[in-house]
Amino acid sequence: MSEESTIAPWAHPKTHEWFETIFDRSGVLLRLSEEVYRDSSQIELPQIRLFASLLMLLGRDGIWPASQKNELVKMAERLSELLKEKLKEPRTAMTIEEHKLQGQLVAEAEHEVELLRRMVGISRRLNKLGQPTSWKGFWNA
Repeated sequence: MSEESTIAPWAHPKTHEWFETIFDRSGVLLRLSEEVYRDSSQIELPQIRLFASLLMLLGRDGIWPASQKNELVKMAERLSELLKEKLKEPRTAMTIEEHKLQGQLVAEAEHEVELLRRMVGISRRLNKLGQPTSWKGFWNA
């Protein structure tokens, strides 16, 4: 057993039961699904990133209900489609600084969605991918 699996908060034998109860009572899976599948014109790049990071956090084995695994895969596919749509949209004129910032946001979004796709097993890419650079403050806190 790896060190992470013995000390991780989701490593306890009853964790899966606890999380299923929390998800059932709170309706969080239904709410996430509703948000991810709403009209794509209402979803912006920051929201795609938010959904991808939430799904990575909640989609871990032992946390996400096994009976809903297919829904996790479908949401990952939907986020990938949404990101592709957003990248094809016409852009307004930007300053050099705005263009650089937009490029960084797009790169982070692509990275996060790809990490999610790998986590759920729908990516065919083989190269190693580390955590997104913008997450360092979160994971190191």
